Amino acid sequence: MKKLFSFFLIAALPLCAWDTYAELLKLYPELYEPNGNPKLGEIEIVLDPAKVEEIQQKQYERLRELGIPADRANKWTKTGEIARDKYFIWVRDAVIFPSGAGGLYDRIISESALGGNIGAAVLPVFPNGDIGVVVQYRHATRSWELELPRGSSEGKESSLETAKRELKEEAGLEAAQWTQLGLMAPDTGILQSKVPIFLAKDLKEVKSSHDESEAIDGLIRLPLKKLNNALKEGSIELEIKGVKQRVYVRDSFLTYALYLAALQ
Repeated sequence: MKKLFSFFLIAALPLCAWDTYAELLKLYPELYEPNGNPKLGEIEIVLDPAKVEEIQQKQYERLRELGIPADRANKWTKTGEIARDKYFIWVRDAVIFPSGAGGLYDRIISESALGGNIGAAVLPVFPNGDIGVVVQYRHATRSWELELPRGSSEGKESSLETAKRELKEEAGLEAAQWTQLGLMAPDTGILQSKVPIFLAKDLKEVKSSHDESEAIDGLIRLPLKKLNNALKEGSIELEIKGVKQRVYVRDSFLTYALYLAALQ
């Protein structure tokens, strides 16, 4: 594999951000291991630069036949590291599908997960069985959402350290009893993320400290029956800043955590 990577670093592919991509794979082999075996029904990431170029060219020609302009087809078939910031890396891999056909497949990788922990989500449960959930406005959905406290790891934090910090910052709670329930994969079609879910008990209230980029109205406590009804309905009506608002109840972390907690 070392010889192959040395080939990566000197290869110059058209339509490909190969230098940064090859360096990324070299530093973090977990991004392509296990690499996948099409004969076993899996998707293989192509690591041979010549094969990558061949797949790119075929996909480019297919798009051109569909009437896609050359500059756009070029952009859409570029492989490797497409974009990167301090939060995420957008990667487009050349792959071989179980059918034997070659193609391109995008995925989003969290920066905090590279060589460490991606973050954590927390299910706070009070002594009477009430569940603590955060009322938060989400930019992506443009709506109020009822969610578990959660967030990305900072620096060398462990998942548990992240869980403790997020519970305090977002919910204004500290817990003396912690149990890891499992790992949540929010979207296996595009995200690399696998986020640990923690159960927090023996709670006490402390001062919260929301990040300036968050739109959190605060923590509310709901009996499990009422929360289950809200999940069934898909939303709940709450008063936020003196105005009644429809708050959606569809957080995948919440539903997964409730299911795992019921199995304890």
